[in-house]
Amino acid sequence: IDDYILVGDLQDGLEIWENALSPKLIYSENIKNKHAPHAITLAGDMILIADQDRGFESINWKEFVN
Repeated sequence: IDDYILVGDLQDGLEIWENALSPKLIYSENIKNKHAPHAITLAGDMILIADQDRGFESINWKEFVN
């Protein structure tokens, strides 16, 4: 979305990349707050996460890039 690529990975958790010719990782979860998403979707500024351990969660992704 916009200038960012949002990734939900079952093992690596949530990542946010800058969308460029050479994408740059700008946010990656640490082991303490890592999600295990089976799927993510976007609704406005919110990432909706189906997490195998925590259930359903929503996160405002713009908090991580501003």
